Amino acid sequence: MDRASQALAEGLEPEVRVTYTALSKKSKVARTTLFYRNNGRPSREAKARKQQYLTPPEEKALVKYLIRMSDLGFPLPIKYIPS
Repeated sequence: MDRASQALAEGLEPEVRVTYTALSKKSKVARTTLFYRNNGRPSREAKARKQQYLTPPEEKALVKYLIRMSDLGFPLPIKYIPS
């Protein structure tokens, strides 16, 4: 969980009025970041994961295959690997 989501989940003490500014001062996360996260905008990391072409296991399998082929004497040029 990123810092902004964690700050929103923890909240403030009961006697303190809950505002983005108060949460920002307590958690040291930008006020606008807290606002955007509370209104549904995903973090940069979450957005990047959604846009990833290969899943992490597929990436590992591809790297393992490329290293194996290189060790066998058949290195695959980078230009033939789809981006």
